[in-house]
Amino acid sequence: MWQRQEEKQEAKEAVVALETMLSAPLPPTVQDQVDQTGPQVLATLRAVSAVAVPRGRPNAYEQGVVKARTQLAALDQASQGDAEKRITAAAKVVLDYYLTAQEIRQYKREVINKSRNDQHENPKPLLASTEVPYFLDSPVPGWLNKYPFLRESVSETPRTTSIGGFPGEWPGRWNPDTAVQLLWGKANEETETFARWLNGDSARQSTVNN
Repeated sequence: MWQRQEEKQEAKEAVVALETMLSAPLPPTVQDQVDQTGPQVLATLRAVSAVAVPRGRPNAYEQGVVKARTQLAALDQASQGDAEKRITAAAKVVLDYYLTAQEIRQYKREVINKSRNDQHENPKPLLASTEVPYFLDSPVPGWLNKYPFLRESVSETPRTTSIGGFPGEWPGRWNPDTAVQLLWGKANEETETFARWLNGDSARQSTVNN
């Protein structure tokens, strides 16, 4: 339990670190140090974005995410100096949006498959709509805590209740497809901000503003 809490805290700190890093221009003194690493990182992130489509094949997306994670790990291992390390660390934060989206897609498939297995007669998808129920002990609250903007995908939160004098829980309802779209949108937004930062646009904008 403590390990999971530490991992959640580290993930939050990583997101804050990325936002802080991108809010300041890349120092010109290290620009030449990231001329090779930067384009490689951006190409990796954009390759994942290319297979992140609403009705795309799940296997293609999962393979794209795994490939990107492997490539970023290799770039991080080969990186030299603090500047390159910062580039790969930032890219990993962006990639985590895609990784979380992959987890949500897999979770949705598992929920639907379980529903089909429970229906011995006339098997059909869990719901006609795209919403699915979720409980407090499911992975959903963890995703919502990690990325608060995903709360837009929730239409009803779980609540405790009493059933026959015994404590129980009324499930919440959320839309995993909306959550995935929100994550992909955030990843694309951060990738483009990241690209502008690498190209020194932040530095030029600061000069114009001053």
